[in-house]
Amino acid sequence: MTEISNDVDKYQLHQKIDDLYMLAADTYSNSELYNGEIRSKVSFDVINKDWKYWNNLKAEKKSVLNQLEWTFYIKTLIFILGSIFLIIPKFREEQA
Repeated sequence: MTEISNDVDKYQLHQKIDDLYMLAADTYSNSELYNGEIRSKVSFDVINKDWKYWNNLKAEKKSVLNQLEWTFYIKTLIFILGSIFLIIPKFREEQA
């Protein structure tokens, strides 16, 4: 579970870095310092809307970890039920 937690942290960090890069690239490509033909257009409103602050990041991570916890319980339940279904025929054979 620690590995998944680290992956969530990395994913969130990369999203922020990507947003910052897009803003920096947009600023540079539209400045007078840039002489190339390619210009970028970034919607600041979209980036601002998607930007997550610390509380939102913690809530998102907690949600992912809760989903993992429920998945563990469901897998355990399925394993136990499967084991019971494998054992039941052995008892029926002994009774017959």
